[in-house]
Amino acid sequence: MLKLFPGMSWSDTKKNHSIIFSCWTRTLDLIDKHLRREKIRFVRVDGEVLVSKRQGIIDSFANDKTVRVLLMTTGTGAFGYACCDTLEFTLD
Repeated sequence: MLKLFPGMSWSDTKKNHSIIFSCWTRTLDLIDKHLRREKIRFVRVDGEVLVSKRQGIIDSFANDKTVRVLLMTTGTGAFGYACCDTLEFTLD
């Protein structure tokens, strides 16, 4: 997993917020699996999430310091979202 992000360690996700964008839900599924294994709290927004629920999920990422990672497909809101002190990664 860490080979996808050269220079990053799991401890980085414990200190910083990270947003990982991908066009592919399958890619997010793989990252989801690794985050769970490492016990890193995360939230996810993809096409399966109702539009009415998306803002609440993003708000929890921004406001809950224990939620370290936001997984998001590019089709559900990768444009125009930025957060302070956030590492952002885009996987295609």
